[in-house]
Amino acid sequence: GGGPLVLDVVATGGSGTGDDWTIVLTNSPAAAGYSPPVGTGNTTGAGSSTAGHIAVFADASGKVLQDGGAIGTLAQRNIGATRPGDLGTSSVRASDLEPGAAPLAFNAGFGQATDNLALINDGTNPTRDLVISPGRVRSDTDSTNLQLAASMLKRFDQVWAAGGVAGAPAGVSLDGGGKGASQTWHVYLIGRRGIAVSQWSRTSGVVTLAAAAHGLGVGSTVRVLGVDPAIDGIYPVSVVGDAGHLGFAVAGPDVSATPVSASIDGFDVAASQSYPSPTLPSGWADKQCLGSVVTDGSGNIRAFGQVGDIFWWNAPPEDQVSQGGTGLRSITVPKGLLVEAIGNVFASISSVPAYVDITAPGLGQPAVHALYYNGLASVAIGGPFRCLTNASAQIGMTASNCVFSLSTLGYRDLRRRLF
Repeated sequence: GGGPLVLDVVATGGSGTGDDWTIVLTNSPAAAGYSPPVGTGNTTGAGSSTAGHIAVFADASGKVLQDGGAIGTLAQRNIGATRPGDLGTSSVRASDLEPGAAPLAFNAGFGQATDNLALINDGTNPTRDLVISPGRVRSDTDSTNLQLAASMLKRFDQVWAAGGVAGAPAGVSLDGGGKGASQTWHVYLIGRRGIAVSQWSRTSGVVTLAAAAHGLGVGSTVRVLGVDPAIDGIYPVSVVGDAGHLGFAVAGPDVSATPVSASIDGFDVAASQSYPSPTLPSGWADKQCLGSVVTDGSGNIRAFGQVGDIFWWNAPPEDQVSQGGTGLRSITVPKGLLVEAIGNVFASISSVPAYVDITAPGLGQPAVHALYYNGLASVAIGGPFRCLTNASAQIGMTASNCVFSLSTLGYRDLRRRLF
């Protein structure tokens, strides 16, 4: 119209007159790399991409995203509500689990070796030694995960000592010199946290930590956190040079002695006749009971099999022979806690009706017929029973018009419901 036209120019290029110039206006499409689109709304991207370039909002901060971004960086996703799980790797560590996180589930089929923290008679010294399989469980105070990275081998005739592997079992007893006749020993996975580490190195695939007074042995498990991302993880201890050094296998290049200010956690196995409050070794504060072993009249560990929370005696004992009347009957199960006894009862009938009733002592449970018979006299009958015991390994039994004998096949340990 012959009057002046005022343009809001955000970028220019070229020289001279006319179409030798590139003039970029506010909110116009991007022009040959001179200017990205700007404005108050979300960007839609340039007409063509430029390698290594990203679109930004036109505010003073230069954020990639308006909300939640950091100046000059890609915005970070808020992960504050995320609860990481235990993947068995150093990227998501076992210590990252929140209190109350689930332990490992039962996974044994009909074999013990793959079950989580199973108890197994040792094949070489089955009446003296016990194998504890690898696994993880929560401490009984819900303060940490207790872990075994490899099987441990413990002997019940010696006082507790850290460690224990095939060919070199270590003592397990927290009570005196070891096992005796007709005893119950409760087996605990124990933890010692916050062992200070001042230095680490690696030679030929073996990492060595300088950890003063670590208290661990060959076969113990160590949880390494914060020493170095290349070695953080959970390992069985393979070398104990002295009270101030320990080692474990981690593949990688050699690393010379490197100062560090960190701590590690150690784990081991101990056994006590006390439940649920054994006296732990000095410096060890965390625990969880894994199950129990029972000795016979000669002080030998009874041979057993375990599937989940069920324990079966390899040679079921005949606990009561030719009994009659009413009373508490002792059977072969662990003492110190309630378990569900599993067994058979047999009765010789003198007259009818005849019955054998079983009760759980102290629970106010009504009597339950284990056997009932109202046929011909002078016969023998039998059948299975399951019943909760008291902490003295007893059940209540009443016999009428018969005498009975009782064999204990095994028991269900309710504690194993936890893991």
